[in-house]
Amino acid sequence: MKLGGWVMMLVGFMVFLNLVGMSTMFSSTLNSFGISIDSEEEKINADIEGSAYWSKFLLIFTGITAGAVIVGLFASGYDVSLVLAGFVVFIGGLFIGTFFEVISLTNAQAGGQFWITSIVGIIFITLGAGFVMACIDYFGGR
Repeated sequence: MKLGGWVMMLVGFMVFLNLVGMSTMFSSTLNSFGISIDSEEEKINADIEGSAYWSKFLLIFTGITAGAVIVGLFASGYDVSLVLAGFVVFIGGLFIGTFFEVISLTNAQAGGQFWITSIVGIIFITLGAGFVMACIDYFGGR
């Protein structure tokens, strides 16, 4: 599977965990941008323009766009993977944070039964290994 598929799968998995009521690293990121998911009332509240990061997001987006135009004018070709690397690292960090939060919640809920935590760990480690292999494949140039 290609890197884009793995990124979409991990983001979808984190959104799913957030929708069923688990606290994930992705929920704190969404809250920073003014999006909150209330699983008890079953609704999504979004106030993106009123969030603290809206003006910063627009400034960063404008800066990246201007930088890309300037680089495009002076360079005949630049590596797109340099732009994607930051995004991929960000998604990987969110996934690792979500992994630790889910494992700690599983430990608390399992009541000392190690096999439940092991099953959840195997699922997350397998997803993480696939993501790392897709990153190596993409950035390795094959």
